[in-house]
Amino acid sequence: MSFLGDVSLDIGGVGFRFTDIPVLDFIMSCRFGLEELTLRGAVRIELLEGRGHVSLSLADPTVTIASDGRSVSCSFVELLRAILSFAQSVLEDLTRANPHLLVNDFMEGLYRGLGMRDYGREQFLRHSAAMKKRYRRAE
Repeated sequence: MSFLGDVSLDIGGVGFRFTDIPVLDFIMSCRFGLEELTLRGAVRIELLEGRGHVSLSLADPTVTIASDGRSVSCSFVELLRAILSFAQSVLEDLTRANPHLLVNDFMEGLYRGLGMRDYGREQFLRHSAAMKKRYRRAE
């Protein structure tokens, strides 16, 4: 399952733009990258081959983000908020347009992991309907 798209992140007034990349892979790489950052203090997130990378380094509580010769520093919480907000927005758009995606284990896990099921009534009902379909198939 690959959804290619352009990603723009504005952090601390500096914009980072990545074009024609797998958006879900970017979200997962950023989430795992933030976890690795807390353990190791630095991480390099590779984009598609030849598409560049994002480097993160932590000097508690400040994170420095660097890519394509630009860098910016922000708090860890600010970066986490930006990544999670972006991820929730993408998942909301994808599952609103394609609710059947939630039958897929990976997508359902990502949806749950980002707290989308508890985001609102519409999201909860969308998740519940997908789970009913999944478990009906299993019977």
